[in-house]
Amino acid sequence: MGRPQEAFRILRLGHCVLRVRDLSAARSFSVDVLGFVPALEERDALSVRGIAGFDVWTLGLVRLDEPGLDHFALRVKYPDDLDALEELHRTLGVPVTRVEAGREPGQGEALRVRTPDGHPVEFYHHMEQVPVYDDRGRVRLPMRSTHRFRGIPPMFIDHMNLRVEDPDASLTYWRDRLRSSISEYTVRDGKTSRRGCDDGVVRTTLPWSVQLVRRFTMLPITSVNRLT
Repeated sequence: MGRPQEAFRILRLGHCVLRVRDLSAARSFSVDVLGFVPALEERDALSVRGIAGFDVWTLGLVRLDEPGLDHFALRVKYPDDLDALEELHRTLGVPVTRVEAGREPGQGEALRVRTPDGHPVEFYHHMEQVPVYDDRGRVRLPMRSTHRFRGIPPMFIDHMNLRVEDPDASLTYWRDRLRSSISEYTVRDGKTSRRGCDDGVVRTTLPWSVQLVRRFTMLPITSVNRLT
């Protein structure tokens, strides 16, 4: 069978990278408290993963003076999906940057952009996988080894919450440009028009992957019911 006649297909949220001032403290929290599994440790960076994922890492921590989100990454189905996404974002007037294979541990070539709201997003296809065979050739899937870990460690990185100025405008990008489906759509004060939208949830092939929340001066609503 040939490739489906569509420009690109985004599969799922793959990983995110956070900037931290104190890498040692961040390691203690993510590994010792939360229970992430260390995958690769370098002088100024740490890569960890949840206990049920197949990707070799799903959360990256890099030592930088300004803490915050460095980027989050979405996996695409085909390698040349990156070309289609680059063309799309150039059409939108969004700056794009190609990232060579190996820049991030185990990852192939990638494309980085900033959404119209300014959020840093990376698209990639290839990521090194966790070995599923033990020394005796028996299959040992990651999710079948959770008994070896302490407490209640994270299974994997599931979704992202993004604060935006205008959820309606953001939905245009995520739904109409990136072809994500709407999983949920909420309004306030009984308003039913699209102008009353306060947050929306879009999905790729999962129940939901990205939530768009209107940016208020107070803390925004960040929890929604998940559709199955």
